[in-house]
Amino acid sequence: MKLKLQDSTGKVISDNFYWYSTTPDVLGGHCKWYYCPTKTYADLTALAMMPAVTVSHTDTITTNSVTTTLTNSNISLAFLIRLRVTNSGNEVLPVFWSDNYITLLPGESRTETATFNAGTLPAGSIVQVDGFNITPN
Repeated sequence: MKLKLQDSTGKVISDNFYWYSTTPDVLGGHCKWYYCPTKTYADLTALAMMPAVTVSHTDTITTNSVTTTLTNSNISLAFLIRLRVTNSGNEVLPVFWSDNYITLLPGESRTETATFNAGTLPAGSIVQVDGFNITPN
């Protein structure tokens, strides 16, 4: 389920995606404030059947930020996309992403921004994209 919260001008304030099971968790026994035993767990095996997809991206890299536009041109969902900025194979940290671990529906695009402390983004850095059913690129 995809939920979008928009303000009165149509600007997206929050964008969330939820995967629901065909069978819910069943709680059993007496719950305490810190623990509630589970008798049977939700069936999330359908996640394992999602086909692998490739998400294309275009990147704009400056001295202290990276803007990436992701596009899912597949007919399948792109689930839990993870973005990383790397240099020589190592992730550049610390970083603040506008959002991460996002999900794109078929045909959907989205732009995210990574911000770095001034002077900490090395020349030659690249964006790497992977995720749950994402072919890394």
